[in-house]
Amino acid sequence: MKKVDKGLTEKLKRMARRSGVDLIGVAPIDRFDGAPEGHKPQDILPSAQSVVSIALNALEGTFSTPVFQVYQLSYALLRNKTNEISYELARFLEGKGYQSVMIPGTIPLDMIEKKGLFGAFSHRHAAQAAGLGKIGMNQLLITEAFGPRVWLGTIITSAPLATSPLSRKEPCLREDCGKCLRACLPGALSLEGTDKKKCLEEGVHAQNLSGLLKHIAKILVMENLEEKMNLVYSAESRVLYQALVCGMIPACDRCISICPVGQRCI
Repeated sequence: MKKVDKGLTEKLKRMARRSGVDLIGVAPIDRFDGAPEGHKPQDILPSAQSVVSIALNALEGTFSTPVFQVYQLSYALLRNKTNEISYELARFLEGKGYQSVMIPGTIPLDMIEKKGLFGAFSHRHAAQAAGLGKIGMNQLLITEAFGPRVWLGTIITSAPLATSPLSRKEPCLREDCGKCLRACLPGALSLEGTDKKKCLEEGVHAQNLSGLLKHIAKILVMENLEEKMNLVYSAESRVLYQALVCGMIPACDRCISICPVGQRCI
C-alpha cells in the first residue's frame, strides 16, 4: 500500500460532513479478508486500497408514522441522498487521481444467481470494518449514536486513506435486550442470524420481488376472467407498482424501531 495520505482523508471527511453525512470511517482492504469470494473490495475494484463507509441518520419519526407512504418516501429520499453523496465523494477521489466506485444502496442487485437476496458488497460489514458500529442481534449495523436507524453508503477506492479504529464498544445489548427477536412477526430473526426467505416472503406487506411474483402467479392461475381482471386492477397491484417506483422499499421495520440503542426522541 502506498504511503497514507492523511490530508486527503481529512478533506474527504470534511466534504462528507458538509454534505450531510452523520458518520464516516475508513477501512483498509485487509479487514475484508474473511469476506466471501466475489464480495471483497478488490473483486469490485482491482486497484482497491481503502473502503470508505458513510451513514446518514434515519429520522425516528420515520419508524413511528402509521402512514406507510410517508415511511416509504422518507426511506426512498434517504437512499437517494446517500447514493448521491457517495457518488460525489467517489468523484472527488477520482479528481485526485484515484480510481473509485460507489456501491449503490439496495438496487440494482443480481437477480439471476443471487435472486436479489445478496448485494455485490455488504454495506453493514463495511461500516463495521470502518469503525461506525457493530452488527447486532437484528443483523443490522448498530451505531452508538443512532442505533440501527442509519442508511449506509460505501465507496471503494485506490486512494491510500488513513484508516479508522474499530469500534471497541458493543452498542447492541444482545441477550440482555432481545426486543428485536421478539418483535419479528415472521420469526425471521434468531440467535443464529436471519432467515431471509421468511423475512421477504412472510413480511407484513411483502412489497418486494417475492410479493410481486406471488401477485403475478395468483393472476395467472385464476380461471375466471372477471376475477383475474379485478385482481389486475386491484389496490394490491397499485401498491406493488408504487413500491417498484420507490425502489422496492422494505416494508417491515420492527427490528429497527424497537431497538432502544440511540433513541433520542419521546
